[in-house]
Amino acid sequence: MPLSAKTVKDRTIKMAENITSQQIEDINSAPAFSIACDESSDVNDIEQTALLCRYVNSDGPQEEIIELIPLKGQTRGEDICKAVMTCLQAKGINTTHMVSVATDGAPSMRGTQKGFVTLLQKSLDRELLTFHCILHQEALCAQTFPPECKEVMDLVIQIVNKIMAKGLNHRQFCSLLDEVDSAYSDLLLHNKVRWLSRGEVLKRFAACLDHVKTFLESKGLTYPELEHPDGLEKLHFMVDMTGHLNMLNKSLQGKGSTALQMLEDVLAFERRMTVFARDVQKGTFSHFPFPERVQRSTQPHKL
Repeated sequence: MPLSAKTVKDRTIKMAENITSQQIEDINSAPAFSIACDESSDVNDIEQTALLCRYVNSDGPQEEIIELIPLKGQTRGEDICKAVMTCLQAKGINTTHMVSVATDGAPSMRGTQKGFVTLLQKSLDRELLTFHCILHQEALCAQTFPPECKEVMDLVIQIVNKIMAKGLNHRQFCSLLDEVDSAYSDLLLHNKVRWLSRGEVLKRFAACLDHVKTFLESKGLTYPELEHPDGLEKLHFMVDMTGHLNMLNKSLQGKGSTALQMLEDVLAFERRMTVFARDVQKGTFSHFPFPERVQRSTQPHKL
């Protein structure tokens, strides 16, 4: 006999409550635990604070999300601290075992006077080990490209916005990609909040570059940078470089990674950067296939 919708709902709620109670019991039984807070906004512009917890039990290191806390009003450090402390108290989590907190570098999180970390330590009346999210640090470092590379990114964003901002242009461009059986059905919009956005936008733009130029010509728009070899080399260098950065970013993500493993990934990437720089100085593009392809296509053929 199939179960009724109410029975399934009640069973689901009981299972969720049981999992939550086991999670809280494990956290409270751990000799020490740490929390991580990340504040961002969803597609409806509602601010959300993700509260995660890391601890060790008999099964080894554990990482669990405690709550996704909506912030309906302001997002000051005191608002985040109040929301987090209320959540921990409501779930019955013993904060005396809390030893560290990890956040991003936003002023509302790391402010010396009214930041979340400072106010949290005052609420607990003791100091905590504080950490700056390694993923956030990597994302910040990835933004430090030289001016000429920034000009390339600005140009790509300008062209993508010109195609996608108007509904008619967007529909016509999508129809063009469909007619030529392109591997992609559309371009991507750049979003600074998304860490992998820049690399994905550039990769998609470079893959559809011929179709983009065809569409722009049909609209009477010309961009000399898309025709000059130097401009193309810079574009494709950015495509490859952001691809390497995205690979590093993804390697730092995932459940169960330790600080030592992530540090090794960062140090290994720094050593690869040294190899990249040496190869580029020698004119070798084994790690940057796109610029080499442009260079070959613009050189005269030898008979």
